[in-house]
Amino acid sequence: MRRPHSTRLGRPAVELRIGGLLAVLVACGALIGLTADAAAQPQPPPSRAEAKVLRGGWFPLDPYQYREYRRGSTVLTGYDIEIERALGRILGVDIQLPEVAWEEHLADVAAGKADLAAGATFSEERNRYA
Repeated sequence: MRRPHSTRLGRPAVELRIGGLLAVLVACGALIGLTADAAAQPQPPPSRAEAKVLRGGWFPLDPYQYREYRRGSTVLTGYDIEIERALGRILGVDIQLPEVAWEEHLADVAAGKADLAAGATFSEERNRYA
């Protein structure tokens, strides 16, 4: 008898996901030039003209990245999406999240066309360009 689909993750998967999110945090800090001193001092939010943009992407992978239908409209949400949005608010940057296939998204990161890939885990190959 088949077991029903479950979205629960085992401990190793959760640790990999947290490791990937930490990598996103580090990458975001490096991209906007944060230093420990600058991060510790409260600063006013940048004006719209000064706002920086981080380019990401997403692909359907519930519960991490998916479309939800609320009150007749489509909303992009999920664990990875909400973390990226929170990072954008904290860092004072806009996040662009076009829908893109995973392999194409990784190629965009490698080519410098995308800045972050939420949910990506460490590999030696990715370490060469991320």
